[in-house]
Amino acid sequence: MRDGLHWRRRLRDAFALAIVTGLATAGPATGARPLVTDDAHVVDPGECQLETWTKLGDAGDEYWAVPACSPITNLELTAGVGVLPAERGGKPEHPSVQVQMKTGLASVAERRMLLALVVGTVLRAHGEVAELNADRLGEFYGYVPATLTIVPDRAWLNLNLGIRFRGDGDGAFALWGAAMEAVAVGPLTAIAEAYGDAPDPAFMQAGIRLTVVPERVQIDATYGRRIPDGADEEWATVGLRLLSPQLFEPLGDLGTLIRRVISWP
Repeated sequence: MRDGLHWRRRLRDAFALAIVTGLATAGPATGARPLVTDDAHVVDPGECQLETWTKLGDAGDEYWAVPACSPITNLELTAGVGVLPAERGGKPEHPSVQVQMKTGLASVAERRMLLALVVGTVLRAHGEVAELNADRLGEFYGYVPATLTIVPDRAWLNLNLGIRFRGDGDGAFALWGAAMEAVAVGPLTAIAEAYGDAPDPAFMQAGIRLTVVPERVQIDATYGRRIPDGADEEWATVGLRLLSPQLFEPLGDLGTLIRRVISWP
Protein backbone atom coordinates (compact mmCIF):
# COMPACT_ATOMS: atom_id res chain seq x y z
CA MET A 1 0.00 0.00 0.00
CA ARG A 2 1.38 3.37 -1.01
CA ASP A 3 1.94 5.88 1.80
CA GLY A 4 -0.10 8.93 0.75
CA LEU A 5 1.52 11.12 3.37
CA HIS A 6 4.91 10.49 1.79
CA TRP A 7 4.15 12.03 -1.61
CA ARG A 8 2.15 14.85 0.01
CA ARG A 9 5.16 15.76 2.13
CA ARG A 10 7.43 15.74 -0.91
CA LEU A 11 5.07 18.02 -2.83
CA ARG A 12 4.66 20.37 0.14
CA ASP A 13 8.42 21.03 0.22
CA ALA A 14 8.60 21.58 -3.56
CA PHE A 15 5.50 23.79 -3.47
CA ALA A 16 7.06 26.02 -0.80
CA LEU A 17 10.25 26.32 -2.86
CA ALA A 18 8.21 27.34 -5.91
CA ILE A 19 6.50 30.15 -3.99
CA VAL A 20 9.72 31.53 -2.50
CA THR A 21 11.49 31.48 -5.87
CA GLY A 22 8.64 32.82 -7.96
CA LEU A 23 7.64 35.73 -5.73
CA ALA A 24 11.05 37.26 -6.25
CA THR A 25 10.01 38.35 -9.75
CA ALA A 26 6.97 39.55 -11.69
CA GLY A 27 5.22 38.96 -15.01
CA PRO A 28 2.11 36.81 -15.57
CA ALA A 29 1.81 34.34 -18.44
CA THR A 30 -1.04 32.31 -19.89
CA GLY A 31 -1.50 28.73 -21.09
CA ALA A 32 0.62 25.55 -21.00
CA ARG A 33 1.82 23.85 -17.80
CA PRO A 34 0.38 22.84 -15.43
CA LEU A 35 -2.90 22.58 -17.35
CA VAL A 36 -3.99 19.36 -19.03
CA THR A 37 -6.56 21.45 -20.94
CA ASP A 38 -4.65 22.97 -23.85
CA ASP A 39 -4.66 26.61 -24.92
CA ALA A 40 -4.89 27.83 -28.52
CA HIS A 41 -1.52 29.59 -28.60
CA VAL A 42 1.24 28.30 -30.87
CA VAL A 43 4.96 28.64 -30.09
CA ASP A 44 6.38 31.67 -31.90
CA PRO A 45 8.23 31.00 -35.18
CA GLY A 46 11.81 29.86 -34.69
CA GLU A 47 11.38 29.46 -30.93
CA CYS A 48 11.23 26.41 -28.65
CA GLN A 49 9.95 25.50 -25.20
CA LEU A 50 10.52 22.68 -22.72
CA GLU A 51 7.83 21.55 -20.30
CA THR A 52 8.94 19.09 -17.64
CA TRP A 53 7.10 17.89 -14.54
CA THR A 54 6.83 15.29 -11.81
CA LYS A 55 3.49 13.79 -10.81
CA LEU A 56 3.19 12.06 -7.43
CA GLY A 57 0.02 10.28 -6.44
CA ASP A 58 -1.98 7.25 -5.43
CA ALA A 59 -1.61 5.62 -8.87
CA GLY A 60 2.19 5.98 -8.81
CA ASP A 61 4.81 8.54 -9.80
CA GLU A 62 5.37 9.91 -13.31
CA TYR A 63 8.18 11.97 -14.87
CA TRP A 64 7.70 13.90 -18.13
CA ALA A 65 9.87 16.03 -20.43
CA VAL A 66 8.06 17.52 -23.45
CA PRO A 67 9.97 19.85 -25.80
CA ALA A 68 8.27 21.72 -28.64
CA CYS A 69 9.50 23.98 -31.46
CA SER A 70 8.02 26.01 -34.31
CA PRO A 71 10.15 25.35 -37.43
CA ILE A 72 7.40 26.77 -39.66
CA THR A 73 5.23 29.80 -38.87
CA ASN A 74 1.93 28.68 -37.32
CA LEU A 75 3.13 25.09 -36.80
CA GLU A 76 4.19 23.73 -33.42
CA LEU A 77 5.80 20.28 -33.29
CA THR A 78 6.09 18.36 -30.02
CA ALA A 79 8.02 15.18 -29.21
CA GLY A 80 8.21 14.23 -25.54
CA VAL A 81 8.84 11.26 -23.28
CA GLY A 82 7.40 10.17 -19.95
CA VAL A 83 8.25 7.41 -17.48
CA LEU A 84 5.21 5.87 -15.78
CA PRO A 85 4.47 3.09 -13.27
CA ALA A 86 4.02 -0.46 -14.53
CA GLU A 87 1.30 -1.11 -11.95
CA ARG A 88 -0.87 0.96 -9.66
CA GLY A 89 1.29 2.47 -6.94
CA GLY A 90 4.44 1.07 -8.52
CA LYS A 91 7.70 2.74 -9.41
CA PRO A 92 8.01 4.69 -12.70
CA GLU A 93 9.73 2.34 -15.12
CA HIS A 94 7.71 2.17 -18.35
CA PRO A 95 8.31 4.88 -21.00
CA SER A 96 5.70 6.58 -23.17
CA VAL A 97 6.44 8.81 -26.16
CA GLN A 98 4.15 11.67 -27.19
CA VAL A 99 4.25 13.16 -30.71
CA GLN A 100 1.96 16.08 -31.55
CA MET A 101 1.29 18.81 -34.10
CA LYS A 102 -0.54 22.08 -33.41
CA THR A 103 -1.61 24.90 -35.72
CA GLY A 104 -3.67 28.04 -35.26
CA LEU A 105 -7.01 28.18 -37.06
CA ALA A 106 -8.48 31.60 -36.36
CA SER A 107 -8.20 34.79 -34.35
CA VAL A 108 -11.46 36.56 -33.55
CA ALA A 109 -12.29 39.99 -32.12
CA GLU A 110 -8.74 41.33 -32.06
CA ARG A 111 -7.34 38.09 -30.64
CA ARG A 112 -9.79 37.97 -27.75
CA MET A 113 -10.67 34.48 -28.98
CA LEU A 114 -8.18 32.06 -30.54
CA LEU A 115 -8.87 28.69 -32.15
CA ALA A 116 -6.37 25.97 -33.01
CA LEU A 117 -6.18 22.35 -34.15
CA VAL A 118 -4.15 19.62 -32.42
CA VAL A 119 -3.49 16.05 -33.59
CA GLY A 120 -1.10 13.54 -32.10
CA THR A 121 -0.34 10.14 -30.63
CA VAL A 122 1.05 8.60 -27.46
CA LEU A 123 3.07 5.42 -27.92
CA ARG A 124 2.96 3.37 -24.72
CA ALA A 125 5.42 0.74 -23.61
CA HIS A 126 4.26 -2.88 -23.79
CA GLY A 127 2.34 -3.91 -20.67
CA GLU A 128 1.77 -0.40 -19.36
CA VAL A 129 -1.50 0.05 -17.50
CA ALA A 130 -3.45 2.48 -19.69
CA GLU A 131 -5.87 3.67 -17.00
CA LEU A 132 -2.98 5.12 -15.01
CA ASN A 133 -2.66 7.79 -17.73
CA ALA A 134 -5.94 9.57 -17.09
CA ASP A 135 -4.40 12.99 -17.72
CA ARG A 136 -2.40 11.95 -20.76
CA LEU A 137 -4.05 11.80 -24.16
CA GLY A 138 -4.50 8.40 -25.77
CA GLU A 139 -2.88 6.54 -28.65
CA PHE A 140 -4.43 8.74 -31.35
CA TYR A 141 -6.26 11.98 -30.69
CA GLY A 142 -7.42 15.23 -32.22
CA TYR A 143 -9.12 18.23 -30.68
CA VAL A 144 -9.84 21.93 -31.10
CA PRO A 145 -8.62 24.20 -28.29
CA ALA A 146 -10.19 27.63 -27.85
CA THR A 147 -8.77 30.42 -25.69
CA LEU A 148 -11.04 33.30 -24.67
CA THR A 149 -9.66 36.43 -23.02
CA ILE A 150 -12.05 37.28 -20.18
CA VAL A 151 -10.07 40.23 -18.80
CA PRO A 152 -7.12 41.46 -20.92
CA ASP A 153 -3.79 40.40 -19.38
CA ARG A 154 -5.63 39.12 -16.28
CA ALA A 155 -7.98 36.18 -16.95
CA TRP A 156 -8.47 33.53 -19.64
CA LEU A 157 -10.78 30.59 -20.33
CA ASN A 158 -9.49 27.55 -22.25
CA LEU A 159 -11.90 25.03 -23.77
CA ASN A 160 -11.08 21.71 -25.51
CA LEU A 161 -13.32 19.40 -27.50
CA GLY A 162 -12.21 16.46 -29.59
CA ILE A 163 -11.93 12.70 -29.94
CA ARG A 164 -9.55 10.06 -28.65
CA PHE A 165 -8.98 6.60 -30.10
CA ARG A 166 -7.52 4.08 -27.71
CA GLY A 167 -5.34 1.25 -28.90
CA ASP A 168 -6.63 -1.23 -26.35
CA GLY A 169 -9.86 -2.02 -28.21
CA ASP A 170 -12.04 0.36 -26.21
CA GLY A 171 -12.85 2.47 -29.28
CA ALA A 172 -13.41 6.23 -29.42
CA PHE A 173 -14.04 8.63 -26.53
CA ALA A 174 -15.13 12.27 -26.45
CA LEU A 175 -12.19 14.32 -25.21
CA TRP A 176 -13.10 17.51 -23.32
CA GLY A 177 -11.59 20.07 -20.98
CA ALA A 178 -12.35 23.46 -19.42
CA ALA A 179 -9.74 25.55 -17.59
CA MET A 180 -9.70 28.99 -16.00
CA GLU A 181 -6.55 31.06 -15.47
CA ALA A 182 -6.44 34.30 -13.50
CA VAL A 183 -3.57 36.50 -12.36
CA ALA A 184 -3.78 36.63 -8.57
CA VAL A 185 -0.93 38.99 -7.72
CA GLY A 186 2.34 39.91 -9.45
CA PRO A 187 3.89 36.75 -10.90
CA LEU A 188 1.29 34.43 -9.41
CA THR A 189 -1.41 32.94 -11.68
CA ALA A 190 -4.11 30.69 -10.24
CA ILE A 191 -5.49 27.86 -12.37
CA ALA A 192 -8.39 25.42 -12.05
CA GLU A 193 -9.71 22.90 -14.55
CA ALA A 194 -11.90 19.87 -15.17
CA TYR A 195 -11.30 17.39 -17.99
CA GLY A 196 -11.90 13.84 -19.10
CA ASP A 197 -12.70 11.28 -21.77
CA ALA A 198 -16.47 10.75 -21.77
CA PRO A 199 -18.06 8.47 -20.70
CA ASP A 200 -15.16 7.71 -18.32
CA PRO A 201 -14.95 9.55 -14.97
CA ALA A 202 -13.78 13.16 -15.02
CA PHE A 203 -10.82 14.74 -13.24
CA MET A 204 -10.04 18.12 -11.73
CA GLN A 205 -6.96 19.93 -10.58
CA ALA A 206 -6.08 23.36 -9.21
CA GLY A 207 -2.82 25.11 -8.51
CA ILE A 208 -0.52 28.00 -9.27
CA ARG A 209 1.94 29.09 -11.94
CA LEU A 210 4.79 31.42 -10.99
CA THR A 211 6.79 33.43 -13.53
CA VAL A 212 10.44 33.51 -12.49
CA VAL A 213 11.76 35.25 -15.62
CA PRO A 214 9.11 36.92 -17.84
CA GLU A 215 8.65 35.04 -21.14
CA ARG A 216 11.49 32.65 -20.22
CA VAL A 217 11.05 30.63 -16.99
CA GLN A 218 7.91 29.45 -15.15
CA ILE A 219 7.39 26.99 -12.29
CA ASP A 220 4.12 25.48 -11.15
CA ALA A 221 2.43 23.18 -8.65
CA THR A 222 -1.01 21.53 -8.60
CA TYR A 223 -3.27 19.20 -6.65
CA GLY A 224 -5.74 16.98 -8.54
CA ARG A 225 -8.26 14.16 -8.06
CA ARG A 226 -10.92 12.14 -9.79
CA ILE A 227 -14.45 13.53 -9.51
CA PRO A 228 -17.00 13.28 -8.03
CA ASP A 229 -15.38 10.86 -5.54
CA GLY A 230 -11.61 10.74 -5.81
CA ALA A 231 -10.55 9.71 -2.31
CA ASP A 232 -8.40 6.90 -3.78
CA GLU A 233 -7.31 8.81 -6.90
CA GLU A 234 -5.39 11.91 -5.84
CA TRP A 235 -2.12 13.40 -7.06
CA ALA A 236 0.06 16.48 -7.00
CA THR A 237 2.55 17.86 -9.52
CA VAL A 238 5.52 20.20 -9.67
CA GLY A 239 6.69 21.46 -13.05
CA LEU A 240 9.12 23.71 -14.88
CA ARG A 241 8.62 25.47 -18.22
CA LEU A 242 11.49 27.03 -20.18
CA LEU A 243 10.90 29.27 -23.22
CA SER A 244 13.66 30.25 -25.63
CA PRO A 245 14.25 33.39 -27.66
CA GLN A 246 14.25 32.92 -31.43
CA LEU A 247 16.84 30.24 -32.20
CA PHE A 248 16.50 30.03 -36.00
CA GLU A 249 14.66 31.48 -38.96
CA PRO A 250 11.42 29.62 -39.73
CA LEU A 251 11.30 27.63 -42.97
CA GLY A 252 8.24 29.50 -44.16
CA ASP A 253 4.55 29.91 -43.39
CA LEU A 254 2.32 26.85 -43.01
CA GLY A 255 -0.53 28.37 -45.02
CA THR A 256 1.76 29.31 -47.89
CA LEU A 257 3.36 25.86 -47.94
CA ILE A 258 -0.05 24.15 -48.01
CA ARG A 259 -1.21 26.31 -50.91
CA ARG A 260 1.96 25.47 -52.83
CA VAL A 261 1.44 21.73 -52.28
CA ILE A 262 -2.21 21.93 -53.36
CA SER A 263 -1.32 23.84 -56.55
CA TRP A 264 1.63 21.54 -57.46
CA PRO A 265 2.65 20.73 -60.14
